[in-house]
Amino acid sequence: MYRILTFITIACAAGWFSYALRAEKGKIKGSVKVLLSGSKESFIKFRHPRSLHASDILACLKTLSYFLSVLSVLILSLSGFLQYLITGSPLSGFILVLHVSIAPVFSICMTVVTLLWAQEQIFDKNDRQWFFQIVLNTRNKKNVLPFSTALKMCFWMLILLTPFVMGSIILSMYSVFGTAGQRSLLDMHFISAFLFLIISIFHTYFLLNFQVPEAKNE
Repeated sequence: MYRILTFITIACAAGWFSYALRAEKGKIKGSVKVLLSGSKESFIKFRHPRSLHASDILACLKTLSYFLSVLSVLILSLSGFLQYLITGSPLSGFILVLHVSIAPVFSICMTVVTLLWAQEQIFDKNDRQWFFQIVLNTRNKKNVLPFSTALKMCFWMLILLTPFVMGSIILSMYSVFGTAGQRSLLDMHFISAFLFLIISIFHTYFLLNFQVPEAKNE
């Protein structure tokens, strides 16, 4: 039952994401082009760090850490959920080695992303105004959730989930918690990773839409 619910939820989220991208194909294509070209440019610049100023190095680190975190989340999600959903068995063999090998990249990238991106993701006056309208029930039908606010909400939820994703699997390796405790920690790792994946899907959609104005200027 647990496995079926996981499969249905991921399938629905992935299906919605695919449908949403197809519905705004022209806009999304421009956004993806901007993001990929920015990542490629940062990678080229970072190959010669001595010729860069401190501000340029930080900008390159921001872009690269974000790109690598997305890539690592994709690999970890495929390696972590695919075998379980298909066979129902835990990770083993090459998939386990791949999953464990990419995990440190994910943890490092998420740490860098937190340090370099947090200030830009602070809720501003417009975000707080939208929240107050929700709490006070004064929001009208035209005042929908802005992509920038949704992007920030997803960002902070991902940041809050990261310690649970990483900490639960690390602590589960210690026998001091006993068999029951280790199983509970593994369950926590699975649930937090599952939530991380779902929120990442929404975050990617909001990010691509939020990049639309920049893509049009290109």
